[in-house]
Amino acid sequence: MLWTVGGQVSWSSYIGVLLAKHRRSQPLKRPDPRILRAEKLLAEIGRMLAEIREGVPAPRPPPKRRRQYKLPSILAALREGASLDARGEARDPRLPSRNVLAKYRKTNRAFDREARELLKERGRIASRRKGRIAPNPGATVAAQRMPGQKYDWNAIAAKIEAGATVGPYSPNRHDLPSHTLIIARRKADPVFARRVTPALAKRFGLGRRILIDRPAVLELIRRGAVIKASPPEPGMPRKDLIDRERHEDPQFDADVRAAIAEARRRRKNRHRLSKLSRNAAWTLADKVVPRSIDPDLRGDVIGELALALCSGEVGVSDDLQVAWKRFRTQLTRSRWKESSLDAVIAGTESLRRIDLLSSDTEHF
Repeated sequence: MLWTVGGQVSWSSYIGVLLAKHRRSQPLKRPDPRILRAEKLLAEIGRMLAEIREGVPAPRPPPKRRRQYKLPSILAALREGASLDARGEARDPRLPSRNVLAKYRKTNRAFDREARELLKERGRIASRRKGRIAPNPGATVAAQRMPGQKYDWNAIAAKIEAGATVGPYSPNRHDLPSHTLIIARRKADPVFARRVTPALAKRFGLGRRILIDRPAVLELIRRGAVIKASPPEPGMPRKDLIDRERHEDPQFDADVRAAIAEARRRRKNRHRLSKLSRNAAWTLADKVVPRSIDPDLRGDVIGELALALCSGEVGVSDDLQVAWKRFRTQLTRSRWKESSLDAVIAGTESLRRIDLLSSDTEHF
């Protein structure tokens, strides 16, 4: 038998009756705590069902109000030098936390660009200030007594201006004194500092960096080398080295973009060629190159043009007439040409090349 409330089955009352019967059937003893927890849960379920039937809405927590920061105010505070790490009253109220600032930078590219430049400039200023305030302890102690009296500092300054490296582990030192002694002399001697500082500032951070062969890298990219490959492909430097060069040199960045576009064009050309017959490249090259030129030269031109078609450098839809002439020019540029010894030298009336050879010289 099921109990109904308003014509509907009340499962909670039915389960409650079953629990009561179970309790009466058991001998008198301490109530089971599991049954007590079940009864409390059923009472809570019954209360929630009653509220749902009566249309009482469930209580919701009040919405948390988040403070909205103004992006121009944040940029103004960063320009004025407000610290992101300050706490309490020392913190500028216009600045949010680092996490909130990172969210704003993700959602707004213009704000991210300006904030990045400001933070970079602040980092540079902080690094310079740190170098002035907290220098090398050994150099500080040595500078108090004008170090290096036995050295010719004019000659040392001339070596540094000529390209000698001050770093302690560099092979390009040219018999310079220790790095600590040079820095101490630079702090203690204003004349030496004025000569050395511009030379060191021009190559700051370039002493141990890995230089890349830019023309070779561009040619590899045109041939299909992947910049993001890990480990790098043979002959290619790491991606971070290429990105650093692109960031520092806009012209190299433009060259890399052009090389990537050329690699994509060659890939499309190879895809079009793959849809043709197996010997399509050699057939097209043989049709384009005329038979009136030297047979040996014609075979070389056909081979170069077919290889260009297979690599994608020349497309099937490109002007093949211009392409084969370019290869012919490349092949005949450094080729020896036949010339007769009896022919008259240009610019003379009757002087021949054989007349320039002495009769007493053994030629064969």
